[in-house]
Amino acid sequence: MTNQLLAATRTPRAQRTRYIGLLTALVAAALVGCGGQGSGHPQPGGGGTLPYASSVPAATPQQKAAVRAAATAFYHAYFARQFAAAWSLLTPRARTHIPRKLWVSVHQQCLATVTQSAGDITGMTVFGEAAIVTRDPAAGSGQPSTAVDVFNYADGSWAYSPSEMSIYLHGSVSADIAAARKAGMCRNARAF
Repeated sequence: MTNQLLAATRTPRAQRTRYIGLLTALVAAALVGCGGQGSGHPQPGGGGTLPYASSVPAATPQQKAAVRAAATAFYHAYFARQFAAAWSLLTPRARTHIPRKLWVSVHQQCLATVTQSAGDITGMTVFGEAAIVTRDPAAGSGQPSTAVDVFNYADGSWAYSPSEMSIYLHGSVSADIAAARKAGMCRNARAF
């Protein structure tokens, strides 16, 4: 069974999905680091750093409100165990790669015994068509102290972008659940 899981995660599609996820995370981290104080290059004469202009425009209050609304809607559906509704709030790319029935089955069975609570959105960084949303799960939920999720803007709205789409590429619900359990995703209610 382990060899089958390894083979399934080494398919070109799984590798491409991991590569895109890693690339998105690296770009997001780089852009978050561009938030501000200076370029890190010394000024002539040794006094501090030179300021720089970011090529990514600052998010408008309307963009931030739209991201918050999308995140709130997704978390409400997901943590209320309304997985079919949560699936409809995924990015179009994710919905293309993860069939609705598969998403619902994996999450219902994987998270059957997990106490779920969305907690509070505590931070948000919006840049272009991507946003990083930070939330603190409710106390006693068994979740890590902070959860970070990516939302993307596509087809006119913001939507949740699963961080681990390769979990859904093992060929069956039971194999996907086994992969999620092995990755530690079934121990807490972190969205995946």
